[in-house]
Amino acid sequence: MSDQHLRPGPGEPHLPRGDVAAVSEGPTNPWEQRAEIGWRKALWLASKLFLVKPVEGYDGTQRRGGFRGPLLFALVVCFVAAFMAELFDALYQLAIDPEGSGNLGDILDLKVDGERVDGLRWLPGSLIGIAGIGGCIVGLVIGVPVFALMLPLVMLAWTGILHLCLRLVGGLRSSEAGYQGTWAAVCYATVALIPGVVPVIGDLLSFLWLGLLQGIGFWRLHRTTPIRATVALLLPFTIPATLWLLKWLGWFPIEPGGGP
Repeated sequence: MSDQHLRPGPGEPHLPRGDVAAVSEGPTNPWEQRAEIGWRKALWLASKLFLVKPVEGYDGTQRRGGFRGPLLFALVVCFVAAFMAELFDALYQLAIDPEGSGNLGDILDLKVDGERVDGLRWLPGSLIGIAGIGGCIVGLVIGVPVFALMLPLVMLAWTGILHLCLRLVGGLRSSEAGYQGTWAAVCYATVALIPGVVPVIGDLLSFLWLGLLQGIGFWRLHRTTPIRATVALLLPFTIPATLWLLKWLGWFPIEPGGGP
């Protein structure tokens, strides 16, 4: 029976969402099935898959699946991860320093001569608290469009650099995915930002996991070797690392901003 017979006709009911996986054979990327299972469920399943089983996730990803789908995934994941990181950081700061700045008490209260004045009872304090909350809302409204505009540009530039590095090390010799494969690897690797919500060590976890996921993506989508994928991933850092080493050893020929 062909795939055409598995698709519902114009007057036929669609399969229940839980039965969609039965139609597909082999590993699949849930995000590429969001039209069938719903984008919320697809986002959750794809995020969990790429975090826990990235090899299976990339094996189920279309090698020429376009640019819009992976970009949409990256935008949603990055926004959610950034929001959660700010929330967890605020809660962490409140837990370790309840009297510190940035918590709800400082928003609603004022300190005069070192003594706290209840802002809920003192009108100016309340107004300042409301203004602070309003400023956060305005910043969020302005920040979201800027974020949605800047992130694709940054990812596009980073993908271009990595794709060039892959070509230099011979990582594209057996590739059928081309630039779209590198783009998909970079976009789906953004799930590594989710561990960044962990206070103190979250940034380090995200950085290491992001590199690992991108390397796995190059390996599976471009059908290259893990060694070539790793070298291509590390290549953009060799020039600044070399310059830093030369400066640390005192061999850097020119001091930035230095005079004659």
